[in-house]
Amino acid sequence: MRGSQDEVNSSKSPRPKIAAAGAIDWVSRVLAVLLVMVAPGMLGSWLDRQLATRWCTAIGFFLGMLAGMVGLVVLVARFQVQNPARGKPLVDELQETPDRDRESE
Repeated sequence: MRGSQDEVNSSKSPRPKIAAAGAIDWVSRVLAVLLVMVAPGMLGSWLDRQLATRWCTAIGFFLGMLAGMVGLVVLVARFQVQNPARGKPLVDELQETPDRDRESE
């Protein structure tokens, strides 16, 4: 009984572990960008309480949003450089398809 269980475990593909690692990697990247977007606003809110002002929170959230958007653009650019096949259209618009040929006849 024990031998058959070992055979079943050894025949399993390691693919789910790789997919899970990729998912965890993306979750950590998204959380990092989220932190970059929210942290300056929270710091601005703290400064507003300390200095009795109202404008630090707005500036903090604006700068956080700007930094987060730049971070997302850099993240996507790196991903496309690492995986050049990703992000390309599935069908080239200039390529003739059989449906287009039939419509033109």
